[in-house]
Amino acid sequence: MIGDDNVLPANWRGKFERFADRIDAVLPEQVLTIEAWDQS
Repeated sequence: MIGDDNVLPANWRGKFERFADRIDAVLPEQVLTIEAWDQS
C-alpha cells in the first residue's frame, strides 16, 4: 500500500516481497505474524 494516507509515502521506491503461498497456508484459527525490516 503506497500513498499519503497509507503506511508508505507516495515516493517510496523500496523493495517489497510478499509470499502469497505462505499467507494462504495460515489457517483462520492461527496467528499470522508479519516481520518487517528497515535496512536504511
